[in-house]
Amino acid sequence: MPNRFARSIAFLPLLGLTSACGGGGPSDGNPPPVIVAPTPAPTPTPTPTPPPAVFYDSAIAFDRNMTFQSPYVEVNYRERRDVAAPAPQPFLYDRATGQFDLSPGAATLSWNADKSATIRAGNSFRAYPSTSLSAALPNGIAFSEWNGTEGNLMKWGIVHEQARYLAGASDFHRLVGPDPEGGFSNLLRYRFFVIGSRTQDADLPTSGSFDYAGRVVYSPTTAFTQSVGEGNEQASLSIDLASGRVTGRWKVGPHLFDLVGTVSRSDTLRLSGTIKDFNGLFNGSFTGNLFGPQAKEAGLVLLAKSEDFVIGGQFMGVRP
Repeated sequence: MPNRFARSIAFLPLLGLTSACGGGGPSDGNPPPVIVAPTPAPTPTPTPTPPPAVFYDSAIAFDRNMTFQSPYVEVNYRERRDVAAPAPQPFLYDRATGQFDLSPGAATLSWNADKSATIRAGNSFRAYPSTSLSAALPNGIAFSEWNGTEGNLMKWGIVHEQARYLAGASDFHRLVGPDPEGGFSNLLRYRFFVIGSRTQDADLPTSGSFDYAGRVVYSPTTAFTQSVGEGNEQASLSIDLASGRVTGRWKVGPHLFDLVGTVSRSDTLRLSGTIKDFNGLFNGSFTGNLFGPQAKEAGLVLLAKSEDFVIGGQFMGVRP
């Protein structure tokens, strides 16, 4: 009689093997879990550092203290009546000399809120107290001091109604003294300055062509004249910042001058070049700067010499 228990026992190992080597997955038929790697957080974009604020002060803020530095031009003349000429006898200017200090800090001009001013140029220093404030110019101030043998006149202001960051200053001195040829004569000195808030490097355009409209103010331009004082004419200056070229053509008294120069990105003196009149009599140079935001204004001082005469002056202009 076959043993049915033996057959049942014989199948047990097979069942165990079948269970151990089955399909390799969960017995309920679900797929294995999918593990997803975490997405890395994005790198934050750094916040750009804003450029430093650019501030430009007014050159005619006469309600507070101001101090500016400038190159300067100085011209000197002997003034006397031309006694050989018929009346009215004109003044004769001779023994003309001139000097040009191009360094940015050659002169220091200060205005005090108490309505006094000082000028230090080279080895010369002059103070104008509030008692000598003589006039309010249309866009500036003037000082005058006169006595029997000496007189001083200082002007500080703008020549273009839209100018804010650039001003021109001039200093006139007259001294009555002995003349080497006998008698007495007037010794005259003119000095010209351009002052203001220079355009900062980061604010200077790298390209573009600009035309500056303004005026040129100058000392006597001929040996004979009916009156002493400064002359002025309308003038313009063209600057190409891409090529670095500076050009101008000015009438200064009876003379017509061409200016040719360059503009650099120096933060001290940006404009420099030569000046020459059409007749080939006068030759000289100029130096100056750009002022205010985006080179809005331009100013320079100039000096031109012939064999026996000297002309000095200043230009101040504004672009659209």
